[in-house]
Amino acid sequence: MLIIIPKSWKSLGVLKNAWSLLLITNYIAKS
Repeated sequence: MLIIIPKSWKSLGVLKNAWSLLLITNYIAKS
């Protein structure tokens, strides 16, 4: 698993949003 260290809180927010979308997509695909 890759650990990405963001350069700013803004990029952290974008990363978190992308991760959330990935989890939601994965959940929908399984159900």
